[in-house]
Amino acid sequence: MITDPCPACRGAGRIKEKQRIKVRIPAGVDNGMRLKMSGYGDAGEAGGPPGDLYVYIEVEPHEAFTREGDDVILDLPITFAEAALGCKKEIPSPLGETCRVPIPEGIQSGKTLRVSGRGFPNVHGQGQGDLLLRITVETPVKLTEKQKDLLRTFEQSETPTNHPRKKTFFETMKGFFR
Repeated sequence: MITDPCPACRGAGRIKEKQRIKVRIPAGVDNGMRLKMSGYGDAGEAGGPPGDLYVYIEVEPHEAFTREGDDVILDLPITFAEAALGCKKEIPSPLGETCRVPIPEGIQSGKTLRVSGRGFPNVHGQGQGDLLLRITVETPVKLTEKQKDLLRTFEQSETPTNHPRKKTFFETMKGFFR
């Protein structure tokens, strides 16, 4: 029995007090992860040691990059000419540096290219994720008459071997009508 309790804690042995602490956020943390800060929780009862503070992580989404584990996905729009002829693109990575990526000749929309080691570091220190480039071939709009004429000429020169997916699509469709 406490006969003369202190005015701050009223005999409980603990008082509420705000404290500012610095939290070290390790590279590679993701949504839903939590960090344990030992000894920064509530004071223990009856003079016991303080508890632990848990910090729950919520990562703000990026306007260009999305995340899948340690891998980072970037949707990369390219022109029809770049897709047909191939090119090299200067690509930003989520960690700030850029890398030069070769786009192979004849790449199709929806194809994914992998740039090893350019994703997020693993939070447990076990390697690094990859940068995944999802290719989107953009169809040109608002063509000039000269551009339209060039495309008509190009269309007339095409052969079925230029479009491997189109050929298999039509062969599959023929099977439905037999």
